[in-house]
Amino acid sequence: MTVKVRFDKEVRDYAKGEKVKDSILKLTETALAQALENFHRRMIVIEGDTLRKAELAGILAGASARVLSDVIDELIRKRLRDESEDKIEVLYATDALGEETFGRKRYEAFRKHFDVLAGSNVDVKAVTF
Repeated sequence: MTVKVRFDKEVRDYAKGEKVKDSILKLTETALAQALENFHRRMIVIEGDTLRKAELAGILAGASARVLSDVIDELIRKRLRDESEDKIEVLYATDALGEETFGRKRYEAFRKHFDVLAGSNVDVKAVTF
């Protein structure tokens, strides 16, 4: 089974407006397609200590969650996933989440972009390492 993933025009326009390179979007689409095709999970790690990287993570995760929202409905219809598992779970890991920490600022930058793109059936769990 070959799975094709292409972010919709709204997502691409939003990403372009935020100066996300098309090559990064294509890489994310490919990783997502491979994961869906093989029933695997994928983790995209964006390393660094800047707000820009947190924003990029929010855009990519939100775009991916939007695609997965449509796929989950199809998997439930085909009985490949239980109806009780209709939520998409996103794990956000950071070094700190306390008030006034840079980790909190990165998380808020992530959520700002993520919430614009992701659907309503997505849970984000933030953890510290």
